[in-house]
Amino acid sequence: MIVRLFAKSNTKNHIFADFLGVINQFNNKSDYKVDYGAKINVSPSGKTIEMLLLINNLNERVLARFIKLDDSYWSNYQKFLSFLSDNKTICKLVSMLPNVLIDDLLLLPKEKEDIRRQFQ
Repeated sequence: MIVRLFAKSNTKNHIFADFLGVINQFNNKSDYKVDYGAKINVSPSGKTIEMLLLINNLNERVLARFIKLDDSYWSNYQKFLSFLSDNKTICKLVSMLPNVLIDDLLLLPKEKEDIRRQFQ
């Protein structure tokens, strides 16, 4: 296993090509049929994830203390979080929020390095 920090700036091409280079299969790239333009496994932005964490903390620390929330509530709540993270308009609005309100950086560089070292 090769443990590396991922940064979009480190991948000159596509992440798939980067992966093939790491496992020394770059010469065989033509053997793989990949639509490099396809958006596969798109992750929400850091700000969107931060927003979801804030909503989750509010829900679990405030609402759950004062109101008995049944299973149907939690099921609908999960659907709501999925809607927020998948909705392009909401994600775009969240991305426009200033960093002083909600930061786009999920992990500090030192935290990333600590995680890399832990799993190396």
